[in-house]
Amino acid sequence: MSLQYNRSYFEKQMLRLQHEKYSPVGVIICDVDGLKLINDTFGHTSVDALLKTAADIISADLNGNAVAARIGGDEFALLLTNT
Repeated sequence: MSLQYNRSYFEKQMLRLQHEKYSPVGVIICDVDGLKLINDTFGHTSVDALLKTAADIISADLNGNAVAARIGGDEFALLLTNT
């Protein structure tokens, strides 16, 4: 399952998950290092492929209680409910 969500969706989900029935909520923020070097060396296509691979890895084993989104150029975030 590839990531389909962006920062706007992620922020809406953060508001939705403030309800007590989802508590506690875990938050994981991560980014991909070295994108400028990869872009300068191999081009935009390689960066796009790297970001898609990162998104696939991040979202591979998420269950129905998790929300994952790309929130910036090289930043990803996850919300883990009842965690």
